[in-house]
Amino acid sequence: MSAPGEPTPEAVVRTAVDVFLAHPGRNQATVLNALEAAGLPPEQAWVVYQLVPTAFCRVALRHSRVGFPTTYFSQNPDTGERTALEFATQPTYAAAVRVAEGRIAGGPVQQQLLPIVGYSAEYNAIVKLARSGSRLTDVRLVEPVLFEYRSR
Repeated sequence: MSAPGEPTPEAVVRTAVDVFLAHPGRNQATVLNALEAAGLPPEQAWVVYQLVPTAFCRVALRHSRVGFPTTYFSQNPDTGERTALEFATQPTYAAAVRVAEGRIAGGPVQQQLLPIVGYSAEYNAIVKLARSGSRLTDVRLVEPVLFEYRSR
């Protein structure tokens, strides 16, 4: 739930989607700067940079035989300490799944979502496996490690 006057998680995700689509294949700093220029605070920009592409990848590949974990590790970049968290309990991730489902149900082919999905580390691991000749049947990915925000 958003505080009064704050955008909903879905509104934040829609803003992020617009930024990802406007900056296909750009580096992390460029996208983070664009997210902030679109009105997201730096910490929120960092969170959506990591979770939105992950959610879109998982929705786009939902009917594949790739198995995605339900958890991830949140890692403190200073101490290296990791905490296991459930994707589904993260409001930004849950909103990104709903937005992705709506975009796909609304007609855009998955190829049109590649500028978003392409920022997903999971997607890039799957592509690397496929390019190396691996068959993508019954592939199970391990929990990704997402770094906590550190101010710049």
